[in-house]
Amino acid sequence: MQLTLRAVDMFNDLSIPFWPDFQSLLNVLRNETFNSWDHDVDLSIEWPYGLNFANSKLNYTEIFIRKIEKYGFTVTFRPKRKLLSLKYEGVTSVHQSHVDIWLWSRQYSTNHSENKYVLELLDYSIKYKTRLISHIYPLKFATWLGRNITIPYDAHTIALKEYGTSYMKPTVFRVNCIHNLFNVFFLYLAPAALYCLYNNLAFLNLSSYDPTTYFLLLQFRVVVTAVIFQFLFSKRLTCIQWLSLFILTFGCIIKQFEHSSTSTVSVSKNTTETEPLITIGRTIVLPSFTDIHFIWMLVQVFCSCFAGVYTEYLLKNDRSIQVDIMLQNTFMYTNSIVCNIVLLILFEEQQPSMTTTNNFFNTLKSIISGQQLLVPLIILNNAAIGLVTSLFLKSMNSILKTFASALELFFTSILAWLIFSIPISGSTCLAIIIVSTAVYLYSTNPVVNLPKTSVEEEPTVIETITISKN
Repeated sequence: MQLTLRAVDMFNDLSIPFWPDFQSLLNVLRNETFNSWDHDVDLSIEWPYGLNFANSKLNYTEIFIRKIEKYGFTVTFRPKRKLLSLKYEGVTSVHQSHVDIWLWSRQYSTNHSENKYVLELLDYSIKYKTRLISHIYPLKFATWLGRNITIPYDAHTIALKEYGTSYMKPTVFRVNCIHNLFNVFFLYLAPAALYCLYNNLAFLNLSSYDPTTYFLLLQFRVVVTAVIFQFLFSKRLTCIQWLSLFILTFGCIIKQFEHSSTSTVSVSKNTTETEPLITIGRTIVLPSFTDIHFIWMLVQVFCSCFAGVYTEYLLKNDRSIQVDIMLQNTFMYTNSIVCNIVLLILFEEQQPSMTTTNNFFNTLKSIISGQQLLVPLIILNNAAIGLVTSLFLKSMNSILKTFASALELFFTSILAWLIFSIPISGSTCLAIIIVSTAVYLYSTNPVVNLPKTSVEEEPTVIETITISKN
């Protein structure tokens, strides 16, 4: 970035009209910085740029290079392509960041009826090498990397001709991005493993709790998510935000007290409220807060928190910001498949009489035969949830996601009553009211955590300037 800023300052100091081009022009139009997987920034100028060299024995290129070198750049000129590359003085590595300067010459053309003069790129290896003068001039002011720069007058038409109708969507264009894709792919292994454990624990915990209690207990993740969120994104929550989080947690605790008393009474009618342990023969039954099912719920909560915040961090990270979000979803689900296969192999030890292959094909056979029609529906539903969650985290944040999931309580209570005939108790209604209050309180002062797409979010085009050419 610093190299690009120095080049921009140099052109401004020399009063040379320039504009970002190719991928760099797309970065400006999209309000992006530049590509972490690319090593160059593209700037274009009209050549020659207007200085008077009539009495000089040097050609235009040699004079231009000498002027650039005075600003502390190392200049590499490629005669066949008429392309100049700027690097920091003393840097010779090809893979270091550099600024490419593309040279355009004004030519007379009979192919364009609108304007007889066009700008022709001197690098004839580029396919799209001719542009109308009216598409370039007059240049327009824009803000990029915190600097005032100029872009072509009809920049969107230029981008449309070169990159097609999807030019405003961040897309990978270079072969050398493959290394970054592999890095992003393996970064998703951690949240995929956590979500794998979370999803499998969901089936285990749903067999131990009724749906409303299950979703209420999951709201403990809001407080844990807030702590992890502050750590990863270096953002401090306000007092109102913390208050709404604790109110939400209080609503979860009310529902847990009801489940604790219900499970204790169901074990033995002779149990008193003061007994910390319940003994039946040689079996010791612990109260609900220290029960193994509640411990599994805590593990599921922590998996959800770490996975959610870390996924948001990856979606808004500079390294993965240029990778399409659906491609990142593909990375996540591919890693999830691998993690579930590993988990399936580990579970095989619990049933040594059946191999992993038999487990897989028996399950697949039951689905195809129609015996397990709900299984593919659950798969499709969870896949849709995952896709929506990624879009949610991309534009919003993980804390708001956990608050939004609390709204499930309204629908879960009604559906559990309709499908499973589970009554809606008074404490459940009270807990839902408390959770709703927390959601409303949070909505008055939500957390803002937008993705890093630019240095300064300012309007791209501010005003127009006219550059006269003799």
